[in-house]
Amino acid sequence: MDGGLPSYSGDLAGLTPQERAWFEEAAWGAREGAYGAVQRTKPQTAAFGLTDSPVGLAAWIVEKMRAWSDCDGDIESVCTKDEILTDVTL
Repeated sequence: MDGGLPSYSGDLAGLTPQERAWFEEAAWGAREGAYGAVQRTKPQTAAFGLTDSPVGLAAWIVEKMRAWSDCDGDIESVCTKDEILTDVTL
């Protein structure tokens, strides 16, 4: 597992469904938890960069849409380009 998660050298298939779900959720939190950490600890850091750069803000929004949707890395499988651009321009 990544992001400093507890290590488990066994086969995940040998775990209960609840244990596997915990590992999957912990892995997601390790990959995507930085957003919450930045907002909790240094919100102005992100605010200055996102306010100063329209391209930076667009990239941030699209990256979050991609990460937080159930798209397996293909954002256009769940949103059209028009929907993405609408969300970014709002």
